[in-house]
Amino acid sequence: MARLRRALDGLYLASGIAAALCLIAILVLIVV
Repeated sequence: MARLRRALDGLYLASGIAAALCLIAILVLIVV
């Protein structure tokens, strides 16, 4: 169970980073 929770935490972190990168890319496209 702990392994599953750790995997979910990693997935959540990765999705958060991906979302942040997408937002930054959109802002750059709008500004430029």
